[in-house]
Amino acid sequence: MIIMGSVRYKKKRKKFKVTRDNKKKLTVIFFMVAVAFIALTVKVFYIEEVSGEQYEKQVLSQKSYDSASIAYRRGDITDSKGTILATSTDVYTLILDCRVMTSRDKYI
Repeated sequence: MIIMGSVRYKKKRKKFKVTRDNKKKLTVIFFMVAVAFIALTVKVFYIEEVSGEQYEKQVLSQKSYDSASIAYRRGDITDSKGTILATSTDVYTLILDCRVMTSRDKYI
């Protein structure tokens, strides 16, 4: 609304009318996108089924388990009287691969 002096003028807005042609176009675009999504989903499942083991081996061969030690010690958290509330401790992580352990009798 624009006010000029004492006369008020209203701006007219264009209204978007949904015609039959626009409905048809929107419907066609919706189905095209739906078909593309379904096709991509089918392709992903096909790739997983056909060569899933190959990709799994490739990913597992790229994994490496390295251990790194932190050379510093963090400070203790204490209250106002000096009582230790929290402190740093050594933590060790052990990773076992059950397939490797059960693959040979000597590991069992």
